[in-house]
Order: sequence, then structure tokens, then C-alpha cells
Amino acid sequence: MAIIVVKRNGRVELFDKNKIVKTCLRAGVSKDIAVKIANEIEKRAYDGITTDKILSLIIEMLEKYVFSRA
Repeated sequence: MAIIVVKRNGRVELFDKNKIVKTCLRAGVSKDIAVKIANEIEKRAYDGITTDKILSLIIEMLEKYVFSRA
């Protein structure tokens, strides 16, 4: 089932896990961690989720995977 994401400007697009991976990589984590985060967010995503909510989840997961290991 396709998940619809609502962007800040109101446009909608299909959920793309690769965008989450790219965002995580830009944040400086390894590809393995980026994929784990993307998979976890994909499981939690729902139809109509906003890009702001996705970003919030990314930050939450980065803190879980990066700062918990420090």
C-alpha cells in the first residue's frame, strides 16, 4: 500500500524511504544506520504523514542510534 506524504507547501507525494536514507547520510551516520532508521520510520509512517513529522522521527532515531552509543 502506498503511503501519501504531505509536504509543507501542501503538495502530496508518495513516501520514499530513500529520501530518509539520504537525510541520515547527510547527518553523518553510516549507511547501515541510515537504512535501519529508514526502515523503522517506514513501519511507523501512515497515510497523510507530514514531512515535519518524518523529520521529527528522523531526529528521534538519530538520537537513539548515535547518542545512545556515545
